[in-house]
Amino acid sequence: MKTWGNPARGDKSQLAPLLFEQGALPSGEELAEIVRRYNEDGYVLLYSTVLEDKIAFVRGADGVQRIPGGYVPYTGDELVELYGPGVSPVKHDTLRLIHEAKRYGAVITGVEKIAIRT
Repeated sequence: MKTWGNPARGDKSQLAPLLFEQGALPSGEELAEIVRRYNEDGYVLLYSTVLEDKIAFVRGADGVQRIPGGYVPYTGDELVELYGPGVSPVKHDTLRLIHEAKRYGAVITGVEKIAIRT
């Protein structure tokens, strides 16, 4: 399993692009609660203002099976692909497209930059 600056380590900079619009970071207490739930339950349920949808950060595949319906899961490995060391920031439009695919069961195995002509 790849390592990631996950919620258990409390890294706001890596949580922010997926969850919150710029300038809307969680407070210290809110972040502590995210970390606690992630550590104790193996997942944390959140609402992303960027994606305007319910998401879940899950520690492993077993966490995906335990989350309630209506939440889109993001595993630690997927978060590494999106926000791990050396990864260029994913633009919100790209993230929304990835998220839409995840709503239908897609798994993130890598993120490549491609040119799209419009």
